[in-house]
Amino acid sequence: MNTQEWLLPETTASFDELPLQYNGVCGYSLVTRDGLLLPGYPHIGVFHHEEKLYVFSSKEAALTFASSPGDFIAEVAEKAKLSPELIQLLQLHRQFSCVSPYSEVSSLQALSMHTFIYSFYVKM
Repeated sequence: MNTQEWLLPETTASFDELPLQYNGVCGYSLVTRDGLLLPGYPHIGVFHHEEKLYVFSSKEAALTFASSPGDFIAEVAEKAKLSPELIQLLQLHRQFSCVSPYSEVSSLQALSMHTFIYSFYVKM
């Protein structure tokens, strides 16, 4: 039987400082509501799965995600592949090893990236 671990504010030290997956966005809503970014509410409970912590926009979202976390995690990754801006927003850099956080890009690389984006839009 698969046991689940939930962290609650009443029973977890430094609860407000937990490093939340997806930058605190509800992964369930992202997957089931066509990419909608809803904030997760830690007071509902924080789901601990494979060394990561997930929050949800509702109890129903939490329970459904927890019933099949691997499927939802994979779907979030697919959404991020289709909308690469989500990689930065949801802090998924470790999941996509070929992507560096914007803060780690050198200023020269950032300048050339902005130039590329500008020239792309100008040509459209």
